[in-house]
Amino acid sequence: MVYDENSISSKRSVNNHERGRKMNVEKTFAGTHNSAAYNLTYDCDSLADACKLKYASNSCNEQYETCKNNRTASCDIQANVFKNWNPTFFQWTGDLFNSICKTSDILCVAWRTVCKGSGNACELLRDACKKDFSNRVLECLWENNQGYPIKQQLEDVGNGSVVSCHGERLRRALGTNLDSIFLDIKKFMEDNPNEILNIAFGDYDGLNGTFVANYIQDKLEYYFVNGSGYSLMLQEKRGWPKLNKMIEINQRIVIWFGRLYYWLWLNNTRKDWVHSINTHFTVSYTYTAGDLTAQQLNESFNGWSNNSQNVIADDLKNYGYIRWQTIDVT
Repeated sequence: MVYDENSISSKRSVNNHERGRKMNVEKTFAGTHNSAAYNLTYDCDSLADACKLKYASNSCNEQYETCKNNRTASCDIQANVFKNWNPTFFQWTGDLFNSICKTSDILCVAWRTVCKGSGNACELLRDACKKDFSNRVLECLWENNQGYPIKQQLEDVGNGSVVSCHGERLRRALGTNLDSIFLDIKKFMEDNPNEILNIAFGDYDGLNGTFVANYIQDKLEYYFVNGSGYSLMLQEKRGWPKLNKMIEINQRIVIWFGRLYYWLWLNNTRKDWVHSINTHFTVSYTYTAGDLTAQQLNESFNGWSNNSQNVIADDLKNYGYIRWQTIDVT
């Protein structure tokens, strides 16, 4: 389950009796923002009604009267604007316009006609809105839970789930659930008894790190620890076994946690087959970040491999053990 700042919606106090003593206990309830904001349609009727109100007959008549009462001043303003925008020899036409304007309310009549006619356009607006209003606009601006009905929201809040993702918050994209991923991995490991696999959970998005970390760990245990307690995942030992030894003892999956490792450690719930990325793990991105072509990548990898003895010596000096090297390039 992905949590955000709006997930904690309310608290209430309840009475609890323990050893004959009344205690005040706070219960926190999970919630969602705009829970029923799906299967929406734009309110085209309100839009059209507001349009008609603006161009109602009485409104058009009021604007006509205002035009008549202010006609003289309005004619002067329009004539001056006309003069300022035209050469001197052509300004006499501005004076002609002013004199005609002041002796007739034809411009005000014309505006009233246009105004009343606009009321008919409001009905056209209503029809066009209902027919052509884009679903993409709805999903962007209003449908916070598009394709995610109340029933599904309640089931998720009740059960809790974690899915794969890339990015965070507004830049986040969600993937599939862990069950389907772990089932594929389990089938592959069963079909390929000599394969060794590293799985790294580098990051997570949401507030409840304890929930996410324990959820992933429980799922791993469900799929890769058998009924007798034997783990397909490599348990923590003093020093890392060689690959052939991992195959021999059939502990061929190495589990790494990034930021999530902290939550297992904080709550003292970490299994001995969960290892810390920060302390035992290094990625090739540190020396391939600037590579853009296959040739550049090959040169970087070969250069690193040729320098492996120095790398090992450096790890032993700074960490006391040799870190895992992984390929992770742009």
